Amino acid sequence: MDLGSEDFKEIILARFIRTKTYLQEYIKQIPIYLMVLRHKFEHPLSELHILTQQLVPYSEFEVNLHLIDSKSGISQDLNYFDLALNEIKTALKYLKKKKNVEVFQEMGNEELDRKITQIIRILEGIKSEIN
Repeated sequence: MDLGSEDFKEIILARFIRTKTYLQEYIKQIPIYLMVLRHKFEHPLSELHILTQQLVPYSEFEVNLHLIDSKSGISQDLNYFDLALNEIKTALKYLKKKKNVEVFQEMGNEELDRKITQIIRILEGIKSEIN
């Protein structure tokens, strides 16, 4: 797969947006009495939002998740948390494939790698608490 920097940038940004969207959907499914668990997602969501805004200041990638509901035929039994974790991990893998070229002019690959890894650690910590 030989993609240019712009393609990588779009792929990584799209994965960030999907991660954020899936996390928001997962949080909606958490019962209100588990407010402490809901609160734990605020930091990674905030980090994703900030990271996306740093990379694309006026994000044209913002999407609504009206596609994923009972009317669209997509199962409501999906584990949105697992989907979100998969998306962010895949974004990191894509970033690591582009070692020699700075994908984003706004932020170096190493700094972006560090921030993504931090978000993944937080989410995996939450996942281990849930299990």
